[in-house]
Amino acid sequence: MFHECSRPGLGRPGVSSFRFLVPFRGRLYTTLVGSTKYVVNESRYPIVFESAVPSSGTWHEASRPGFGEGGNNVIFQMAVFNDHLYAGTFNHDVGFQLWKTRAEGPRPYAWTKVIDLGAGRGNLNQGVLSMCEFNGALYIGTCIQDGGYDRAHDVGPAAGEIIRVHPDDSWQLIVGVPRMTDYGFQRPASGLGPGFGNPFNGYIWRMCVHANRLYVGTLSWKTFLPYVDTDKWPDGLRDHLDVDDVDEAAANGGFELWSTADGESWEPVTLNGFGNPYNCGARTLESTPYGLAVGTVNPFGPKVAVKRNGGWTYVANPRGGGEVWLGAP
Repeated sequence: MFHECSRPGLGRPGVSSFRFLVPFRGRLYTTLVGSTKYVVNESRYPIVFESAVPSSGTWHEASRPGFGEGGNNVIFQMAVFNDHLYAGTFNHDVGFQLWKTRAEGPRPYAWTKVIDLGAGRGNLNQGVLSMCEFNGALYIGTCIQDGGYDRAHDVGPAAGEIIRVHPDDSWQLIVGVPRMTDYGFQRPASGLGPGFGNPFNGYIWRMCVHANRLYVGTLSWKTFLPYVDTDKWPDGLRDHLDVDDVDEAAANGGFELWSTADGESWEPVTLNGFGNPYNCGARTLESTPYGLAVGTVNPFGPKVAVKRNGGWTYVANPRGGGEVWLGAP
């Protein structure tokens, strides 16, 4: 039996979605993401909400809007680590922030800023899209919205990074761009550049621990190349993306799935959406007794647009539509 636990949008108008529900210290936490005006990754209410008894439908504000700082226009992801509740923001201007709280005392709670300015990369680390505790550290995955190229705010294109946060609030670059940071000059501990070295991996989308390994799935926008007006690309972008033939590149698209036992040595599980280039994203990772389950994003069905004789037409696409894959134990 199911019970309604809130009014639509927690009683606030113009809200389109909840992206997560996180339990912590006997209470449930969520945020409001998206709007009915089709701004999918922003919010009029960048606030953490808390309920001690969700079935009552009563929710309280557990943070100040945007943690009291401008530019944090949505709180996109949360996780529990080291007896704290962590929250990652989207910030189109200066890059994501990471905050934490013990959720003690009067509301809104006291929150501590852990990372600022997109971990020194600015708005090329526009938001925190995934978080997962592994081997005593918190791993966070970053992104630029809209697949890695935010045209509305003229950010990107760029691939996502992975950052490892330690219990003392220090952090380490695992996958990303070498740079000077608050902790000195950092090179990625894995030796891999943004997007695991693939500039099309705009999202580090999902993380999951399974069988003592951390698994990370991406979103790749390579499959969308045939629908991009490459004539409008700025000078040098084609060389940066290493694209000679758009159709050939798209045919070799698909999300990537990587795994690691120590956070630094990574092995690819698939580099092409399990052989289906239309599987552009690994949207869900779930550890089960039967193996690791992977749910894909695949919007290219039941028909797909193809260019023929100088024009576009729709044809049947048997490889279109989301899939579920299960890794053998």
